Amino acid sequence: TTGASAVHELEAKFLTVQGDAPDAVLRRFQETLAWAGFRVEPEGRRDIVDTYFDTPDQRLRGAGWSYRRRQDDGGCRVALKEVNRARHAVFDRQEVEQPVPEGTQLARLPPGPVQERLSNLLPPGAELAPLFAVRNRRAAYRLSHPDHPRGLVEMALDDACIDAGAPIAFSEVELELAEGPHE
Repeated sequence: TTGASAVHELEAKFLTVQGDAPDAVLRRFQETLAWAGFRVEPEGRRDIVDTYFDTPDQRLRGAGWSYRRRQDDGGCRVALKEVNRARHAVFDRQEVEQPVPEGTQLARLPPGPVQERLSNLLPPGAELAPLFAVRNRRAAYRLSHPDHPRGLVEMALDDACIDAGAPIAFSEVELELAEGPHE
């Protein structure tokens, strides 16, 4: 499937301090990166809606995975991410993702890495139910550094709201290795 992937994801997530204007936090973060020699290039803004799913008995979480459907300007994708403990806000985990046509029923995914992994994690006919949705306005940037020419990091400022009962709003800065060695 075009656009399907199975990767080892390396990302760091930092919540902004409550009351701090997220744009001011991002500006200070960018200044610090520039002083350290990083080149910061804006990549634009986009709206993202991530809906997370599991079985009523939480089989996926129990097996160490989260399952989400992402809808944005780029279309619709489903992903499974390994759930593990972060080390100092750094997540180092497996992720499988594949594009799906909009409106695809999660129980009838087309062949791809997510469908294959789900078939190994869930019994045939297992029901999936939505747990919550995260609505996100993302400002994206690409980071590069002359000392690491093969490395590329994607940085984002996410203004997000979790829709689950009472809404929970938050902002976070996320850094994800896009290219280059893990080190």
